[in-house]
Amino acid sequence: MRSCLGVVVVTRVASPAGVVEITDAIGATFVQLHNRTWTGSTIADFRRLWTALGRHRISVIAVSTPDDSRERRADLVRHSDLVLIDRQHYSAGETVQGSLAPEAYAAAVDQVRDSGKLVLVAGGLTPENVASYVSQLNPDGVDVQTGVEVKGRPGEKDRERLQAFISALETAR
Repeated sequence: MRSCLGVVVVTRVASPAGVVEITDAIGATFVQLHNRTWTGSTIADFRRLWTALGRHRISVIAVSTPDDSRERRADLVRHSDLVLIDRQHYSAGETVQGSLAPEAYAAAVDQVRDSGKLVLVAGGLTPENVASYVSQLNPDGVDVQTGVEVKGRPGEKDRERLQAFISALETAR
């Protein structure tokens, strides 16, 4: 796995000036924008924002969202430094139930790999399934949120589930 460390801002802020303000305030190295924020935006809109930011760019591709066609994905990949492949785009505070099989991610992972960009996988990952995703897809990294939360307490992380997730990752590598 390649090493790529830094502070990541994950945002749905729709204003380029707002994104720049946030990233400058905390000294972020990476910015992850969710496409849902930019629905109806063109790739030219993304390019203008990326240029204004001067940060490493993480784009999100949703494997189960119809508007993330292969052509649109190619444009996002071309103008990103890292690509996060997620199950779907979510609304703020929305929790995820279940996950897609790793095979559902394969075409998007291959597309990103072919570009030479780093690929991250997210969407329904848990301590119980992350090893399967890592062994089948060999991503450069994973993103976990709800898969390590305390049951019935959204946002609160469960130390034991987090430790189990990390152990599963170590075993898969």
